[in-house]
Amino acid sequence: MSNKLYDILNKLQRWLPAVGIFYLALCGVWNLPYGREVNETIVAVAALLATTLEIATGFYHKDVASSIISDMVGAFPDEPDETEQNRQDDEQRDEINGGDL
Repeated sequence: MSNKLYDILNKLQRWLPAVGIFYLALCGVWNLPYGREVNETIVAVAALLATTLEIATGFYHKDVASSIISDMVGAFPDEPDETEQNRQDDEQRDEINGGDL
């Protein structure tokens, strides 16, 4: 999801409940039809949108964290552990000395 789309949906999700309440209030004044139904539908859409955006935010932060960690790990070269290094040193010494110490 692009940043622009996220921002638009986030603003829409924040405004939808207010629009639903506004329509519900107008229904009482002007006798407009289906006030409760329209309001509940708008609130349900806003809740779905909020949940979707929260999930998208979680994926975004997970991707960012994963990228940061992989960059950090990639910054350090793989080093053999001390035991492996000691074994390699011993083998090299044995080859140089002909296997006898």
